[in-house]
Amino acid sequence: MSIEKKQAGPISTAPSDSWDNFKSLDNFYIEFADALTANVPGATIYRNGNNTVAITLTFEMTAQDGGPFQVTEDLLLHACDLVDNISSQRMNWQASSGYVAQYDNTGWWYTNTRGDFGSPVAWSAGGVERIGDVASNVSQITFYVYCKDVVGTPFSKSVAATIEINGVTYSTAEYAHQNTEHALQIATTDKKSYLHGDMVLTNEFVPNMPAMDWNYFFSINQDVNQNSGLNIIKCINNDPISNEIYTPFDGNYHSDLPGLCLFGIGDGDYSMFYNLWKFGDPATATVKAPTPNVDKTFTFNTPVNTQAGAVCITRVEVKGYTEDLSGSSNSYYAFFKSYGNITIFDQFGNSGQFYFYAINDGKDFIEFGEGQNPNKPN
Repeated sequence: MSIEKKQAGPISTAPSDSWDNFKSLDNFYIEFADALTANVPGATIYRNGNNTVAITLTFEMTAQDGGPFQVTEDLLLHACDLVDNISSQRMNWQASSGYVAQYDNTGWWYTNTRGDFGSPVAWSAGGVERIGDVASNVSQITFYVYCKDVVGTPFSKSVAATIEINGVTYSTAEYAHQNTEHALQIATTDKKSYLHGDMVLTNEFVPNMPAMDWNYFFSINQDVNQNSGLNIIKCINNDPISNEIYTPFDGNYHSDLPGLCLFGIGDGDYSMFYNLWKFGDPATATVKAPTPNVDKTFTFNTPVNTQAGAVCITRVEVKGYTEDLSGSSNSYYAFFKSYGNITIFDQFGNSGQFYFYAINDGKDFIEFGEGQNPNKPN
C-alpha cells in the first residue's frame, strides 16, 4: 500500500539518510518504551485524550554492502504506521490541532509528541520479554498512543506496526519471536472530571510577618478512595496573569513572582489581599502592599508553593486603614477582581474547572466553586 507522508513538527536539520542502500529488514520489534523491567504486553490509560502510553519501534537492517544499515528518525516518521492488529486499519495520526480523523472514526490516536501526561494508569503482566540492550547500529522511533472519549470508541486496542521501504510493506507480525510481542494491548478506563467533592482547601498561618499571612492549598482530596495517589501537576489560570493589579486608591499590590492577584476586601481597619500563584516549584515571593492614609508600604517575603501537588493562594491581611474604602461602615466588598478561574490537571490528564472567591463568615476567608464563575464576563 502507499503510505501518505505525515505532516509532523520541525524536521531535523541533520543529514537525512535515504533507503537507496537498504538491502533487508532483519528484525522489527514493538514494545512499550517506559516499561523498562517488567514483562508487559499491555497497559491501561484514561480515555480523556490527554493520557498517553509510549511505544517504541526498533529496526535491525542490513545495507547493500552487507554491513548494518541505519536511517534517521525523521525518515522512519514518514515510513512507519501504528495499525489495529485485528483489522490492519491505520490509526489516526495527530499532526496538529484540528487534524481530522482519516482512517479510523473512533477516538484512538497517536503522535510523536510525548505531552504532559505520559504515565499509564497500570501495566499488565505477561510472559514476553523486552528485547534487552540493542546494538548501537539499530534505528528506533517512539510514538505516543492516546484515546479520546468519543461515542463508539472501543475500550481497548491491539496495536501493531508497519513500515514501508522502497514500496514493500513490513509488519511486526512477520517478525514476532518466541519471547517478543508483535502487538501490544492497550485498555482504557473512564476519564475523570473533578468536582467540588473531589477537592479540598486547607490553610496554614505563616508566622513572623509584618502583616498577617496565610497560605491556602487547593488539592485533590486523598480521603476519597478513588482519588488516592492522584495529584495536581498542572494548573492553568483562565484569567490574565499579572504581577501588578491597580486598586482604586493610589498605589498597587505587587509581587515579584507571576501570579493572578484575585481580589481584596476592606472594613476600615484591615484590608485582605488574595494572590493565586503560578503553579510550580517552592519559591519565596517578595510582596509589597500599600496602605492608604498611612505613609508606609508593607514589604515582606512569603513562602509559596510549599505543598507539592497543590495550588497555592496567599491571603495577606494588612492593618492600617483608617476608614472604610467603600464609604460605608461595616461593608465588605471587592474593590477589584472578585474571583479567579482555573483548570487543574492530574498526572494522567484528568481535569476540572474551579473558581475562588473571598468570604468572611468568622471561620474561613476563601471558598471555591465548581465550574466557571457565573459572574465571569465573556
